[in-house]
Amino acid sequence: MPLTLNVGTLSTVLTRVDDVNGFPSFVCSMGPIYHDGVNWNVADIAHSMHSTATHPHTVYGREWSQSDVFFHVSGGLSATDPLCLESDLGLDIFYRLCPMTRPVWYRSPSGCVTHSGAKQIQGVMGRRWCSVCKRGISGNNFVFQHMRKMHPDGSNEWELFCAFIS
Repeated sequence: MPLTLNVGTLSTVLTRVDDVNGFPSFVCSMGPIYHDGVNWNVADIAHSMHSTATHPHTVYGREWSQSDVFFHVSGGLSATDPLCLESDLGLDIFYRLCPMTRPVWYRSPSGCVTHSGAKQIQGVMGRRWCSVCKRGISGNNFVFQHMRKMHPDGSNEWELFCAFIS
């Protein structure tokens, strides 16, 4: 599995197990990673604080009780080896402004294999999953059109981001 937990200099691969409280849960050599209904808990090492993330990978660094906890995803380099949006990346990865240095190939909950880029790659236009609307949106229109028009509620991190760069 391409999802790895890093705590300081230690690193361990995560394995997804059954959902707990409606959130994905994982096990690793350091212990279980799960959502207790309020916070993400990482193997009795750290927990999230006031995070709305639906996956431990999409919890912001500042939301962890311990500053050296982070998750890393590898893979998703091609359409033949896509990541799973639900298990590997987190359904809310695009909604929560998680930075990506390259387009990632992934399988959406609808079963579609696509990439997150804004432009065409290997003859396929990119799409990003909106965890609120529960559907794929054109990668080219996601930030400035979809998020601004469909989710302009003021508490939306995308709206704040768009206002900042405008």
